[in-house]
Amino acid sequence: MQRFTIPFRLPSLNDYINVCRRNKYQAAKFKAALHAQIAPYVFRLDPIVGCCVVKMTFVEPDRRRDVDNVESAKKYILDTMVACKRLQGDSPKWVRAVPSYTEYGEAAQVEVEIMPVEEWEKNEEGCSELVCPKCGGDNIITTSTWMQFCMNCDWCIGGKKPPDMLKRMIAAAFEDDEEEA
Repeated sequence: MQRFTIPFRLPSLNDYINVCRRNKYQAAKFKAALHAQIAPYVFRLDPIVGCCVVKMTFVEPDRRRDVDNVESAKKYILDTMVACKRLQGDSPKWVRAVPSYTEYGEAAQVEVEIMPVEEWEKNEEGCSELVCPKCGGDNIITTSTWMQFCMNCDWCIGGKKPPDMLKRMIAAAFEDDEEEA
C-alpha cells in the first residue's frame, strides 16, 4: 500500500463550474494550476502496476461545503496521478474503486491510499469500516442517497432519522435473503 497527503483544501465542483461559466480558457488554466499543486505529492509515489483501489479521505475544517462537492476533487487527484505516470489510467481497467470519506478536523487536507485490488479484498475494507460511533455495532445501512443509519440504535448521519417503517422493511429484506441462502 502507498499513501500520500495533500495538505490543503482542494476546490469543490461548484468552484470549477463557476470558473467554467466565466471563461472556458480560464477553466483549462484552473485545472492545470491545480494539477501543478497536486503533482509534487503524487511524484513521491512509486508507479502502480495493475488494477488498484484508491481510497481518499477528505478532511474539512468546517461543514460549509456539501460532501458531494468536496469529494468531486477525486477527479483532480486521479487525473494528476495519470499525468504523472503513477497510474496506468483511471478507467475501470486500472482503478476498480475510489471509496471516499469526508471527515472534519482542524486542518484541511486529503489523505490518499492506493492498494492492489487483492489487498483491498483481503482486508475487506470496502464494508467493514462501517461501525456505529454510538453503539459500536456493524449493522450500518447506506441508502441510495448516502444516508447512513444503524439498525441497532437511533444513530443516523446524512439526513433525517429514517422512520421505523423503513427500518422494518430493510430488516425484512435481510431476513428474506438469509432464508434464500
